[in-house]
Formats: sequence, structure tokens, C-alpha cells
Amino acid sequence: MTKRKCKTPKGDVPRPWEDRPVSLERWRRHRHLLMVDWAYPGQRPPEWWVYEKGLEPPRAHQADILRHMGELDEAELETITRWWRERYDHACENFPGDPAGRRNYLNWQQVPRDLIRKWDGKRKGNAKIIRKHKIAAEAAP
Repeated sequence: MTKRKCKTPKGDVPRPWEDRPVSLERWRRHRHLLMVDWAYPGQRPPEWWVYEKGLEPPRAHQADILRHMGELDEAELETITRWWRERYDHACENFPGDPAGRRNYLNWQQVPRDLIRKWDGKRKGNAKIIRKHKIAAEAAP
């Protein structure tokens, strides 16, 4: 005779609309499901923050906090960095003469400030090179 697997009670799996975090026991029972269901790059469920890290879940900039904690795997970091770069490029195109609007947009999109500074430096460097070549082309006979 084979053993039957004991099923978890039907109402035991945490639902998205429930108050979070769920109990430690439910987190331990359903961690694998909650981590998969919370499959947004740069995001973790509240239970992960509370029970595994002993921290309050951050309200904003979660991906950047995870990046600085070293908690993002290579693929996740690549995905979120690409997304941040798209938001940065969008801001540069759509707020060319409005530094406050650009800054507000990038903050709203939660693009890390250290990456903004890095990308701004590259843009300024590229602009200098373009200007230099433009001046040289105009001066040439």
C-alpha cells in the first residue's frame, strides 16, 4: 500500500489580497510558491524581508536596496539594469530642458542615483567628443 501525500488545507495558501506578512509558519510552508508568485525582477515578498532578513519591507527603491545587498542574481540584475537604462534614456529624450522634471521622473521610476550619475558622465563625455569632431570638421578646408 502506498502512502498518500497529506494535502495542505485548501485555505492555507496565502492570497494576494491578504494582510501581509503572513505568519512565519505559513511562510515556511509556502515559501517556494510565494517566491515564484512574486516573480518581479528586483522585488521580494514582504515575508522574505521580515523572516529571512529581519527587516521591514522597503516602500520604494526595493531593487536598488537588493542590488546593494548583493541579493540579485546576474540575470535579475541585468533585467532590472536594462529597465532602469530604458527609463533613463526616456527621461533624457522627454525632459531635455527640464532638469527638475527629469529628476522627478527618474525618482518616480526608482532609477538609482549612482547609475544616473554614471550615465550622465558618459553622456557628457560623448557630447564633448561630438562637439570636438564637429569643430574639427568645420575648421577643415
